[in-house]
Amino acid sequence: MRWGFWFAIATLITICYAAKPLDVKIAATFNAPSFSALIAESLYQEKKEGFIWYLNHLSDLLDAENTTEKELYINVVNSLKREYVLSDEELSSLQFSLGLFSGAPKLQAFSSIVQSRSCDCDTWLQLDEESQVCFSDLPKDSPLFSKLYSKNPLDYEVVKTSATGIPYAVVVTSFERDLIPFHELYYKLALEGKCNYVIRYSPPSSSKLNSKLYVKGFGTHVSLKRTDYLVVDDREFPREKGDNPASFTSSRNKRSNERLFGMTSDSLQTVTPDKIAILDLLATQSIASSTDMLTAFRELTQDFPIYAHYLSIQPDVSNDLIEELNQFQSQYVPEGINTIWLNGLSLDLEETDAFSILSLIKKEKDMFDRFEALGIKSSKVLDIVTNEAFANEDSDFKFVKFHCQDDIEDWKAIHWVNEIESNPKYDNWPKSIQILLKPIYPGQLHMLGKQLHTVIYPIFPSSPSSLPLLSELIQFSRRPSPVQTGMVCAANDDDEFAQTVCKSFFYISKESGTDSALKFLYKCLNSDSSADLYSLLEEHLPLSEHDDDTLANLKKDLSSSFFDHYMSKSNSWVNRLGIDSSASEVIVNGRIISHDENYDRSMYGIFLEDIPEVQIAVAEGKISEDDNLLDFILRDASLTRNPLVYPSAKSSIKSIDIKRVLENVGSLNHEDILLIGSSNAKYSFWLVADFNEKEGLEILSLLADLLSENKDANLMLIQEGKNHVVPPLFAKLLSSPKRSSKHLQEILNSSLDPSSGVVNDMDKALKFLKKSKAVVKELGLTGECKSALLLNGRMICSFSVDSLNTADLKMLMQMEYDNYLSKLSNIAGSSRRLKNSRAISFLSSYLKTLESTPMSTSSPTKEEKLFPRDFIYNKLGVGNATFETDDFSKAYYQFVAVLDPLSKDSQKWSAILEAVSKLNGVGVRIHFNPKQTLSELPLTRFYRYSISAEPEFDALGHLEESYVEFDNLPADTLLTMDIEARDAWTVMQKDVDIDLFNIKLEHTSEAEALDSHTAIYELKNILVQGYSQEEFRKSPPRGMQLKLGNLTNSHVTDTIVLSNLGYFQLKANPGVWTLEPMDGRSSQFYEILSLNKKNSYKDPQVIVDSFEGVTLNPVMRRKPGFESADIMDEDLSSHKFFDKIKKSLSFFNFKRKEASINIFSVASGHLYERFLYIMTKSVIEHTDKKVKFWFIENFLSPSFKSSIPAIAKKYNFEYEYITYNWPHWLRKQEEKQREIWGYKILFLDVLFPLELHKVIYVDADQIVRADLQELMDMDLHGAPYGYTPMCDSREEMEGFRFWKKGYWKKFLRGLKYHISALYVVDLDRFRKMGAGDLLRRQYQLLSADPNSLSNLDQDLPNHLQHLIPIYSLPQDWLWCETWCSDESLKTAKTIDLCQNPLTKEKKLDRARRQVSEWTSYDNEIASVLQTASSQSDKEFEEKDNNSSPDEL
Repeated sequence: MRWGFWFAIATLITICYAAKPLDVKIAATFNAPSFSALIAESLYQEKKEGFIWYLNHLSDLLDAENTTEKELYINVVNSLKREYVLSDEELSSLQFSLGLFSGAPKLQAFSSIVQSRSCDCDTWLQLDEESQVCFSDLPKDSPLFSKLYSKNPLDYEVVKTSATGIPYAVVVTSFERDLIPFHELYYKLALEGKCNYVIRYSPPSSSKLNSKLYVKGFGTHVSLKRTDYLVVDDREFPREKGDNPASFTSSRNKRSNERLFGMTSDSLQTVTPDKIAILDLLATQSIASSTDMLTAFRELTQDFPIYAHYLSIQPDVSNDLIEELNQFQSQYVPEGINTIWLNGLSLDLEETDAFSILSLIKKEKDMFDRFEALGIKSSKVLDIVTNEAFANEDSDFKFVKFHCQDDIEDWKAIHWVNEIESNPKYDNWPKSIQILLKPIYPGQLHMLGKQLHTVIYPIFPSSPSSLPLLSELIQFSRRPSPVQTGMVCAANDDDEFAQTVCKSFFYISKESGTDSALKFLYKCLNSDSSADLYSLLEEHLPLSEHDDDTLANLKKDLSSSFFDHYMSKSNSWVNRLGIDSSASEVIVNGRIISHDENYDRSMYGIFLEDIPEVQIAVAEGKISEDDNLLDFILRDASLTRNPLVYPSAKSSIKSIDIKRVLENVGSLNHEDILLIGSSNAKYSFWLVADFNEKEGLEILSLLADLLSENKDANLMLIQEGKNHVVPPLFAKLLSSPKRSSKHLQEILNSSLDPSSGVVNDMDKALKFLKKSKAVVKELGLTGECKSALLLNGRMICSFSVDSLNTADLKMLMQMEYDNYLSKLSNIAGSSRRLKNSRAISFLSSYLKTLESTPMSTSSPTKEEKLFPRDFIYNKLGVGNATFETDDFSKAYYQFVAVLDPLSKDSQKWSAILEAVSKLNGVGVRIHFNPKQTLSELPLTRFYRYSISAEPEFDALGHLEESYVEFDNLPADTLLTMDIEARDAWTVMQKDVDIDLFNIKLEHTSEAEALDSHTAIYELKNILVQGYSQEEFRKSPPRGMQLKLGNLTNSHVTDTIVLSNLGYFQLKANPGVWTLEPMDGRSSQFYEILSLNKKNSYKDPQVIVDSFEGVTLNPVMRRKPGFESADIMDEDLSSHKFFDKIKKSLSFFNFKRKEASINIFSVASGHLYERFLYIMTKSVIEHTDKKVKFWFIENFLSPSFKSSIPAIAKKYNFEYEYITYNWPHWLRKQEEKQREIWGYKILFLDVLFPLELHKVIYVDADQIVRADLQELMDMDLHGAPYGYTPMCDSREEMEGFRFWKKGYWKKFLRGLKYHISALYVVDLDRFRKMGAGDLLRRQYQLLSADPNSLSNLDQDLPNHLQHLIPIYSLPQDWLWCETWCSDESLKTAKTIDLCQNPLTKEKKLDRARRQVSEWTSYDNEIASVLQTASSQSDKEFEEKDNNSSPDEL
């Protein structure tokens, strides 16, 4: 149904009065912290000096016990400004942080480490785990210190000394006045070096401060609801007493009269089709002509449905505006496209919210500070980071071409799997290279019957990382593809297992063909390499075509020189290209790339990069039909590769901010550091080595020769940390005033035995060793990387003269010049300091660290880094359709937005941009980019976003409760509401007085005082999310189970790792948590190597201390003996036998008995919740077994949650709420009903506890007439789930049976199409076969087309029947009047109230007419609920009568 028509109809049914306003709040599960603590926390995050200033001035700022929050805030802001503690930008960031309450989660997190209060004060000294001392109890003569201190990342380290053995003073406080004497005492002692001073937070005991925290940083929308089928309940149940959200609302005396277009009525009125077409242009013109463009933009886009008619009758769009937009859209950004940059960083419009903007602003401030420390003025910073020289594609990480053909190895290294030019599968493909000149769809490859795109997989049989490579190769070879694939089987000389497997592969390929050889190789790689080698060969060899002597002959043949020669050539190819057996590398058109999460994107990027080059050569006749196209691509390729110089992934390059290292060790001017050459050199080499050893001196000799040829280079020598003996080299260098490269060469050419170097100044020498040790620590050189070479911050670990020669060093210098120095020299034309000093080497190193710093860590599929940045945002022309704040060009933080004013993105971002424009140092520029023609109304929802640039206070000076208000909603119109919160939030309805899925607001008069409806949601959890992978394999540890625990409970919640990106999510809240493999198979198989890829797993702590949640990137290591085993295989080995025996014996079973029948369901809105009550009753009515219901909590109303306990008690069943946050990487559904359908099918493997084995889904509007135990016991014959086929016995509906015609008929190929109203899931089988991963992958593919998956919950499993089999349940398990005949009702075991497209009969009418027992069930349920409500009223009155006046 077109929305334009809906608006026309709505005019007839809507009365032109104001509707009651609707307020929306989200309450945290924890109370608000003291405002003083919030200020302290925000200052600590902004600038530690500001935090200490606050502590030192508490007595002035809190000058009275009754200081209001507003007074405190004004005092703090004015004092910070007056005393120049913070810059204007820092002060604005602080105010923004306070306005968002962003510090609240960290303050709450302290509750997980701070012991319960056992003293009578709000501030105390924590002596030990149990003892607390108030200030009045401290001895006057000698201060007390904490006896035990365990460092925690949450701690506020006020003063921390570097000396050892110094005691700690751990002060726990609410940051009120009673902190003052503690701070004065311990701050003075700490400054005197007598203690370390640490503060922790604990909320005040005063109940008046323990108020509910209502959060910000969320969006909410109220949408016009389609009314094809009426789903409004005709009976409402009483609310629970004492649960009236109206008591939370702010009073309103009258409606605001400020409306666009002078509008006075809240009614929906007709918009004609011709006006719909130009609404976007009219909106742009109206905003551009407004005196307050930002406010007009926000009001118009957020309340568009009410303004649509008024907008349509505005004057026609001017020709000048149309001409300006045409020029902008043709030169810069196509019409209707939305994008936003912050200082050239492209923001994700959907994921970015108020909290992430605050984080980005802080990161940008850090960047500006670093540039300032490097001598770059703030006005020049953006000129550098957004400079076109860095932002263009040539400056990005480029995969260098290497000669990957094996002609140098006499064509005996590569084994081609699908050789396009000789494989019969490609006989019908065109052979002429002219096909490359024909246009194809973007992203496609030409189906050319010649070798062009080529992927080669190096396979090392002993390396775990080779198995996923081989699996991909086999998958690639099964279907015709324009990509030619091959492999090289290689092995180290001392690896007998791998050598024998490779030779066997060569042998089988020669004797039995490629397919047999690949199968053999896969079986070998998937087996335990510790097994007997020839037993393995005998087990996996394809012997069916050979006689009994085959194995004996094979052993003899494998030792022949023939296979040794092949092996030698393979190893030669691998060594020439520097392929690491453990690095999981693949060769794509000569580029050697890492097979990581970015592999697919990198591979296709290389293909698409090469095509234009070949096309031009073909068009210009530079390539003939007989030429090899890959040879043409590789014509200038290098023959050899050094992986230290040319890594296979940019992530492999480690970068260090060398200036920060020198600052941290106190050697910015090279104090106590051995520097060879000029301190102002542009190329700054650092060598960390043991100069007492020959190897360290050899590499130093190479560098000395290099420095003698390059006057612009210097070298800093750092003694490796493990050796504390002064090297003779140091002794000679220290005894001479000369420290040139020539002098260094002379020393190296002389004798350097220990007796040759006499240290004249031992104190100075020891200082050099101490400083070297400090530098090594700053560089993080531990484990495998103990020696290192740095060039302007780029670090190379674990090298020798054999792996890094003079040519490699020169290439490193050339790359440094091409990628950084030459560009910086050009950009820095106005900066003499950059041109003529070491600042350019410092700047180069800092830019490298920005290149490796992600904007955010929310997704492994997104690689946006802080540098380089987009420069196009500064090229966009400014015209009449542009808004810009004053002094935009001088702003620190420049937000540039290109927005279609009538888009969903604009509804959110209009509020965000308006708020941030009020911050000092922020500039906002908006280019309005409307669609020139619309075919339907672009927005059918009202929208609000909760954000403020600073804290807001009420008339009494208290912090105002955070909420958003819908004050322009139409009356008597069916609406539905939803929350838009960040993906890390689990948000549920908490306290609501209306049905939010079916809102119909009553109308009021304009003069009437309006008490609003209030919808209170609850932020139940802040998630810990992650993307895990196995060490070496670089693939997800599918099926691994993880648990999250805290200090008191090691297992609070658990989950399973998905194959999709290795994703997992765990429900948490602010605090300190531990992440570990689940006890059992997961802990037997895996250990966690690191929590975020590069950092070692020294501490399993996970800190949840912000509203942004936590995103981890853990690496899992397989334990010995499980290298190739499948965690999903229950029959792994004999050591599981006893576990199975234990499960079967009752005396090992300590848990309560599980329910026999497990049912899950979902409902949204009061009507469907009413149906759900009746469904539960019908289930219980027909079984004597124990039943448990699992309700998806996301969509349930507070009234259901308050009522279901009475129903459960009455009918003696158990219930539990389940939920799973829709992952942000999985395409979301905008329509609520489709989101519900998604929850029915997409998360079956993660919704339920792992110990649940089987579950039945029953639609809420279904009536059960049979014992569902029969379904629980049913054999599904190996299928993971069973569905009932669609009925076809009602003949008059034949024309509506879509599955019997068109696409579905062709696709099903005789298979049945099943209905999703009832199905049973074998969760063990479902998880074991990875069905959930397959469903999500197929959903992601199909949902890219908005017209696909019309009935998502049943189309998806039916579409995947060929991969995930469906067991067809007997037809009588589901009867629906729409599709099934009246005769079949007699044997129906369940009745579904499915919609009838012919009659569109209301659900309630159909239920009462069709199901004889429905009304009696309904009446009985109503009676139960009424009794429960009366009992609740009585209890409330008794409590009320027994309460004291103070309590009331």
